[in-house]
Amino acid sequence: MKIKWTFEAKMSYYDTLDYWYEHNGSYEYSLKIMEATKEVESKISENPYLSSKYSKKLNLFKIFFLKGKFVLYYKVLIQENTIEIYSFRSTKQKPIFM
Repeated sequence: MKIKWTFEAKMSYYDTLDYWYEHNGSYEYSLKIMEATKEVESKISENPYLSSKYSKKLNLFKIFFLKGKFVLYYKVLIQENTIEIYSFRSTKQKPIFM
């Protein structure tokens, strides 16, 4: 399945990368986040039902990665053969509620 990001999810992702660059003064941790995100994208594109369902009403799934520090919320759009990344968040943030 192909991967598509919502605008909000992509902005949150970029904001997180920027934050860690500013916080650490280097791109090292941001690159680690990018690599881990690509790995998760690959895993869920091969098996979209790998993770637990977060919201049955919205058909929304969530998957934790990078030692549980980040979470992707996503939808499986079967007719479009697409996984839509709905939200990218640090697990230190409040979870999204549906």
